[in-house]
Amino acid sequence: MTALSIAVDRYVRHVSIERGLAANTVQAYRRDLAAYRDTLTRRGIETAEGISSADVTAFAHELRTREQPLTASSVARMLSSVRTFHRFLLEESLVMMDVATEATPPKLPTRLPKAISIEQMASVLAATDGDDIQNLRDKALLELLYATGARVSEAVALNVDDVIESDVVRLFGKGGKQRIVPVGSFARTAI
Repeated sequence: MTALSIAVDRYVRHVSIERGLAANTVQAYRRDLAAYRDTLTRRGIETAEGISSADVTAFAHELRTREQPLTASSVARMLSSVRTFHRFLLEESLVMMDVATEATPPKLPTRLPKAISIEQMASVLAATDGDDIQNLRDKALLELLYATGARVSEAVALNVDDVIESDVVRLFGKGGKQRIVPVGSFARTAI
């Protein structure tokens, strides 16, 4: 029998070390599974082997019916954490079957991100007008973000070696994923 707390700790170590997930992602898994473990403990479950599909369903129901219910995206993320945890338990032979396969996350609406208008971007860039070093730096960073669609974390992590050609840059995104993007003329001039 594997104690629930030990199983969760092994899984968190697995996603952190073996899968190499980002620290924020690992923290999200840890929080989600702590809430899951609290629900299981209230239901009298102390071991990984003692969890049933009814327990997973009860947790999903609890997420949706809290005094302040979670958003659909938060419920989906938490159920995803639970599902991958149970898959791990099965792969590690800590349980005989995956009891979370039937736990389906809520349907999330698909929506496109809102793009900033040219006028709004011009207003943001105008705030960095001036010849002092901070304004020049801020304008270059904003132009780079706007031209490449980079996340702030990607832009901050840029290194001189990431400039492939004068008009192409290599960005490292979430999960260490690499992408090559062109840099527009306004951004190159500001830089």
